[in-house]
Amino acid sequence: MMASHLLPAAAPGHGQLDYALARLHHRLARIPGETVWVQLAPLVDYHHYLDAAARQPLADWLGGLSREADVHGLEQTLRQRHVEELQRVAGWLPSAYAPVLRWCELLPYLDFVGFLRRREQAPEWMRGDPRLAAWLEGRGAEVLAELLGEQGAAAGQGRRGPGGRHRVHRHWLSGFWRRLPDALAGLRGDARFRHLLEAVVEGHPLREVELAPESRTLPRLLREAHRQVMQAPLAILYPLLVHWLLLRLRAELVPRRLDLKLAGEVA
Repeated sequence: MMASHLLPAAAPGHGQLDYALARLHHRLARIPGETVWVQLAPLVDYHHYLDAAARQPLADWLGGLSREADVHGLEQTLRQRHVEELQRVAGWLPSAYAPVLRWCELLPYLDFVGFLRRREQAPEWMRGDPRLAAWLEGRGAEVLAELLGEQGAAAGQGRRGPGGRHRVHRHWLSGFWRRLPDALAGLRGDARFRHLLEAVVEGHPLREVELAPESRTLPRLLREAHRQVMQAPLAILYPLLVHWLLLRLRAELVPRRLDLKLAGEVA
């Protein structure tokens, strides 16, 4: 375990939020900036990339990833790292933050919702992911219904529209705002935060390659997180950073694992 993780146990009651924010401040150092990605970009071989990444702040995020994992195993490991990290953070924060953090655990799973809604035959690898397996077995149906907007009156009347990607994202955003704790109510009127949140939910790192580095989502999230250090909004900015970081890592690793030609690579 890295030394930066070795902080004293949380004191109960008053000060719990301050304790959590101090730990999140430490963990921001584990989020690599754009310079790290630029240094790794020329490495087109999957194993060489992993070896180099293990010498960077990315090392902690590669935990549990087998060098020989196929693409499905790779992606499942990254989804699990996301869930584990958010559950760890939830254990530090006051209980009022738990609902929105559990909702943020769903971020790497949103693109599966439409597939599950269509009840298509699931490939076997999906059953290796605990959350996907539960959904395939009918557990957690209320979460899927909320993401599809089929709960309440709409569900009772049997209105089951298509589970399109943007529709799922829209319902996730609605659920996020409903679960936001009172301490973060000010974020509802914060246009900068709303734009960042929508960029995280609707965007993808591969669609930002033509943007100037400072305009990309990860640097913007990092700037905002450092601006909010030891302030309550960091408790939400950090989960968004975790999601985007792992999405970026997936976008770098998957093409290399498949030996696909990378953007900018000379044939």
